[in-house]
Amino acid sequence: TCERRYGDSMEIIRYDCSFVEGLNDLVNNQNMEGVVLGTRRADPNGIKAEVFEPSSPNWPTFMRVNPILDWTYSDVWCFLRIFGIEYCALYDQGYTSLGNITNT
Repeated sequence: TCERRYGDSMEIIRYDCSFVEGLNDLVNNQNMEGVVLGTRRADPNGIKAEVFEPSSPNWPTFMRVNPILDWTYSDVWCFLRIFGIEYCALYDQGYTSLGNITNT
């Protein structure tokens, strides 16, 4: 887990609110300036994405960081396996994408 890997250098914050409300708190009270995402060009919202881009209008102000934008599906799985990174078990059951049924 992240706690095991990074120890005391990582703080885990859990929220009981909407995603946007949580982002608002992170930006306004926790000094968060950027969010690293796993968006790829093959994803529904990835076609026009840039490696660095500001958040969308009506969202808290932060920088979106898309480091794997040009990775292939195979690149992602090679990375996960080489570095032993945990992932959702649903992928092992044959699911190829997780998220909203209307856009993933």
